[in-house]
Amino acid sequence: MGWRSTEVGLNFRIIGMALASAREELETVYTASFITICFSAILMYYIERNAQPKVFKNIGDGIWWTIITFATVGYGDIYPITFLGELLGCIICLVGVTMVAIPTGIISSSFINIVQKKKQNLEKENDSQ
Repeated sequence: MGWRSTEVGLNFRIIGMALASAREELETVYTASFITICFSAILMYYIERNAQPKVFKNIGDGIWWTIITFATVGYGDIYPITFLGELLGCIICLVGVTMVAIPTGIISSSFINIVQKKKQNLEKENDSQ
């Protein structure tokens, strides 16, 4: 049995509805993430620039490091060597994991609510017939 295009379309509509219903919460989380990334990038640049002037040449390098650490990718091309830099790195890594988990929970909760409402509507329709 293959997937019918109407089923796929319905599934994408449900995902779209889940994202739309959680829009405010997602905007809040992503705004907080953006602010955290910008603040951390500037802070990391000022912490590490004297210890590693060739590595942290500008705030752009701090932004690169922060995004990679925040996403817990950690390429290893830029990393802190001072105690404060390493401490900030640990904090950013933990905050990054949290900031990825929060939207995942928000979207999942919204998706489950929509699916449950659809099931309830189908049950009501079947009971009335």
